Parts: sequence; structure tokens; C-alpha cells
Amino acid sequence: QKFWHPTWKFSVRRPCYLVDMRDAIVPQSNMRHIEFWGAGFSEGWFTNSTGPIMVMFDGLKPEVPPVHPRDLLGEVKFEDPPTPKPYTTMPLGEPMQWLFEGIAFHNVHIHVSPFQIYNFTGVGDEWSQVGDWQDTLILPKSQCSVGDDLPCLAANSIDFAAGKTTVRFWTDQFPGPYISHCHLLTHEDEGMMFWVNVSGSPGTVPSQAQQLDPTCYTSYLEGWGFKWRPDKDEDAAETTMPAPQEQPPVVEPSEERWLLDQQSLLQRPQQQQKRRRLRSARRQRGDETSFLQTDVSLGGGEGGEGEEGDEEDPDFADLESCSV
Repeated sequence: QKFWHPTWKFSVRRPCYLVDMRDAIVPQSNMRHIEFWGAGFSEGWFTNSTGPIMVMFDGLKPEVPPVHPRDLLGEVKFEDPPTPKPYTTMPLGEPMQWLFEGIAFHNVHIHVSPFQIYNFTGVGDEWSQVGDWQDTLILPKSQCSVGDDLPCLAANSIDFAAGKTTVRFWTDQFPGPYISHCHLLTHEDEGMMFWVNVSGSPGTVPSQAQQLDPTCYTSYLEGWGFKWRPDKDEDAAETTMPAPQEQPPVVEPSEERWLLDQQSLLQRPQQQQKRRRLRSARRQRGDETSFLQTDVSLGGGEGGEGEEGDEEDPDFADLESCSV
């Protein structure tokens, strides 16, 4: 690390809803078990709905399927109308932990809040690792015991439930419906979807997130900047970039000035053409002395070949000297 580029110590301040949750304490009441069932056939020995559906159980219940039907919170094919009832109610401003089964074949997606990968079965890949934040997630090798090419060999399959992953997310600031569904559109359109109700006061921020990372910010108006991670053997204090200063308003040119600029641009080709004619006439006369001088008539003087009111172009004066 002594010879690394200083950027290795650079980290961006995070909004509170993206604070690392791997060390968060999740209450048992905020844990749920969700399964993708019946994509093409009836599944579940105690469900009343045929697939494709998503079912939810209270608690994590790692066994497949959970052995207590009384823990079933929802098993409804999402069809509208009528809009199905929410599977459960969750508090705003707290950490959540959900276990998904079937993640090898179904893309899990949660509206409103991104989620962090806490763990998964099988073999990971380059795109999804523990600790990553995701909006939509599928883990094709989550039912494989070794890194074989897909599809996994039956001898190497470790999970007949087609892969498991546990994710965590914060219910942050926004109460109301949070929808989750399979992001394969044919499954989603056929009802593999559910929603939960998040209750609380709008704007509530998870206090545990602020405890885990006191530098997290809750609004785009405050807490901007970055921080430098000090070396372990140094007592360097963290430095924070100050909030951006308000920029002065842009002053637009007046209409009168704009018209003058446009007139100048229109007159310039005429002036250049007039100067070219004058140079040509001087060369024909062999009048080298007058050729090296700037004709006063171009500045609006009397007795010259130019027209009254013409102004000298300083750029042209330089060009005329260089041409000699």
C-alpha cells in the first residue's frame, strides 16, 4: 500500500439507504421467506393457487417447503382487478431480510428500495458478489456445487429449490406499497408478483443506518463530498469536501449588444473583400510603400478608395504584415 496510488484510500459518501447492512441487526419480525412457485405447473402441496406465483412465509424458514402451513402469509396469483391484499405489513425506517428461493431461474426485483446481497448458495459469478447492491438479481449458478458451465450437472446440483439468496434492504423515507416480482416478463404478467405495505411517517430514515455510518446523508442538499480513509498507522483525520457553493447567475447579453455583434459578423466579409481588392491594386501599381501601410480610408478617412464608416480589423492588420 505504500506505493499504491492515493486513490486506493478514496471512498464516496453514501446515502443512508445504501449503508452496508452486513453488520446490521435485523429483528426476527422483519425476516421473510419467499419462493417462486409453479412457473409452468402446479407446485406446493398446500397452496390453493396454481403457478406462476410468489409465496411468502413468516420468518426465514430455510426448509423447502416450510413444514408449517400456518406460517404462510400469502399465496395469491397477482391478478387485477381486483387488486390482491398485501402479504404483510412492515415498519418504515428499519432493516429487512428476505430469503428468496428459485433465484437460479427467476430474476428477483423489489420496487422502491435497492437490496444488498447477504449470502447465496452455490457458486457466484463476476457480476454478483456478497455485499453488492442490486436492483434486479439472478444467480444462475446458485444451485451448482462447482463452477461448471451452465446448465449444472445433476451430480453437482446442491439445491432442488433452484438456488437461494438472502438479501437485506432498508425501508427508507417512503411509506406505502412495495412491490416485488419476477423480472421475466412472461412470469410477471401471469401473476408472479406480490406487494407489502410499509407503514410509518414519510421521511423516516433508518436510525441504525446512521449508527453504522454517521457520514451517510439523507438529501441531495446536504452531506455532499468524499472522504479519505486514513492509514491504519496514521492518525490522519477524515477530510470532507465542503458543500457546493451557489453559482452566480448567468448574465445574458442584451438585445442591443447581440444586434451589434451580428452586424459586425455580417460586415466582416465585405471588409475583407475590400482589403483584398486594395492589395491587388497596390501590387499592380508597384507601390510597395503604400502596400505596407494601413490605408486610412479603411478607417473612415477622406480621399481613399474605401467607403466611409468602415473600421479597421486588427486581425487583418497582422495578416497583412505577415503576407509581406
